[in-house]
Amino acid sequence: MKHIQSYLLKKYYYVPFMVLLNIVLTTSCHQKTEKETKSNVSKPVTSIKGKLLNPTVFEIEAKVNDSSFQIDINADSTFSLTLDQLKRPTEVQFLYNDLLFNIYVTPESKTEFTANMDQYFQTVKFKGDNTVANNYLVQKFITEASLPSIYDLAALNEIDFLAKIDSIKSTKTKLLNSYSKGIANDSFLKTAKGNIIYTWANELLTYQNLRIKNVGFPSDTIQSVLNKIPLNEPQYLNSFRFNNFVFDQIQKTVKSQLATMTFIAEQADSITLAMSLEVAKNLIQNTEVKQAVYSDIINYYISSLKSGTAEYFVNTYKSQLNQKKLTSINRKIALLKPMAVGSIAPYFNLLNENGKNLSLDDLNGKVVYIDFWASWCAPCLKELPDIKKLEEEFQDLPIIFVGISLDEEIDTWKETLRKKGFSGIQLYGGGPNSKIAEDYLIKSIPHYVLLDDFGTIIHANAGRPSINARSQIESALEKIIY
Repeated sequence: MKHIQSYLLKKYYYVPFMVLLNIVLTTSCHQKTEKETKSNVSKPVTSIKGKLLNPTVFEIEAKVNDSSFQIDINADSTFSLTLDQLKRPTEVQFLYNDLLFNIYVTPESKTEFTANMDQYFQTVKFKGDNTVANNYLVQKFITEASLPSIYDLAALNEIDFLAKIDSIKSTKTKLLNSYSKGIANDSFLKTAKGNIIYTWANELLTYQNLRIKNVGFPSDTIQSVLNKIPLNEPQYLNSFRFNNFVFDQIQKTVKSQLATMTFIAEQADSITLAMSLEVAKNLIQNTEVKQAVYSDIINYYISSLKSGTAEYFVNTYKSQLNQKKLTSINRKIALLKPMAVGSIAPYFNLLNENGKNLSLDDLNGKVVYIDFWASWCAPCLKELPDIKKLEEEFQDLPIIFVGISLDEEIDTWKETLRKKGFSGIQLYGGGPNSKIAEDYLIKSIPHYVLLDDFGTIIHANAGRPSINARSQIESALEKIIY
């Protein structure tokens, strides 16, 4: 069963949550916050109680929307989580050792479960509210762990690929249908259905992108199917797979338009944002979907905008944004002000791998690409080969690559450096709750920051080495060299 647990950890815990939005999911490790105890109160609460058989560690992490809690497991192998005033149904993510599992809750629901932690998915038993929904989630995870990934199918020709992913979609739909009669919450069923349909849609899009990368041109067969997939589906707005697909379709159109344009590098993000909003305006007709999409687009780009520019877009589109998401956007803008593009980067003075201190001032005169990582973050380590490629490519140019570890223990950091063969400058940041993590607003890792030769922020949330860091670095270097 361990291979299933490992698969799920990679597939679901490190999801990018948007590009997006609600969540992931996507390929990042969320930081651990200080321990927090939820006390019983008289007002309505949602509760989860667990009995963990054969535990090997006595702490479990729970993630609820944007909050993260460290929960102690009691001497009798039980734990409990109480959520005050939960406003809408959600899935609580639990991380126990290397095992990830989700439990579905609704406002004021009471859920209990017992499981052997060596074989969670085979042994878990639920009672209380939402039992059928949670049994479905368990079987869904087991089923998806046994299915081939998009990368396993990428070598197939278009016809065989379509047949295979249609078959996979049918398998997932039959599983949902087998549980649907026992699930009273219509929102849960709509979201689950949306995730099935738009996982299939995203796999089509990924296949098309891989084909363009490998053979240089798209598949007309796949494109004809993509063109028929509906985007104006408000019933699926709670599905992050639906939101991902809509966002990616918009960005695909914008990318093709940008390829024909010439503009100053500093204007790239604001121009891309403006074009994304214009494309969404023409592509999305449903008002509810359009409001959500506008909100997601602005939320995605605001961390890359200069101070004042984000506020301009928010004020311009204020009446057309999802009002719940608008509150989150304004909060994010306020939090990002210290790391706004054009601001001086927060000062640091940290220990390097040789036991000596190195400060931000020591890096002046060169472009600085900072990689925030930790030894326990699999996506961070996955980027290591691409970082080394960038270091080799730009080794004769005025740029410094700096890794800052957020490991709790300095010995763990040193051991990881030795085993993995890190290069560049490596510094010890002092843990996920350290001052540098707070100063640089690090909420999840890997996280990258790009500074110019004066220590000014170019990108507070720079591209990954494996994706678009190269183009951002090249633009920064052009200002120094030319």
